[in-house]
Amino acid sequence: MRPQQDDPNASSGEGENERGTITIAHHAPGLTIVALLGEHDISTERQLSRALNEAAERSDVLVDLSECRFMDSSVIRVLASAARAAAARGERLELAIPTTQAPIRRISELARLDELLTIHDTREAALASLERRP
Repeated sequence: MRPQQDDPNASSGEGENERGTITIAHHAPGLTIVALLGEHDISTERQLSRALNEAAERSDVLVDLSECRFMDSSVIRVLASAARAAAARGERLELAIPTTQAPIRRISELARLDELLTIHDTREAALASLERRP
């Protein structure tokens, strides 16, 4: 599965019930949104890593987990690595995990992702935060 470009509603069409979809949208200059839809595990790890690397090459990144139904430790590892790399470049990587996504929020809490990056309750709050470049 190849990450889709510039269309937050795009999908690869292949195996969406079996594995997740990753979209990349260039929201504004200096801000890219990477959205995870469906279930993500080791089968989408490589695609997620590529998407985050591509997004972070030139901008801050919002990872939107609003439509993510499942993520395992491989996804946590990629997010943590991308957050560290962004910080080293002086860029920001932040997450949007709505309170309605209790399982995803719980996984992120157990993995202590909040110690590495900012987690927002809504996509809108995350965008507002990232659009205010310090």
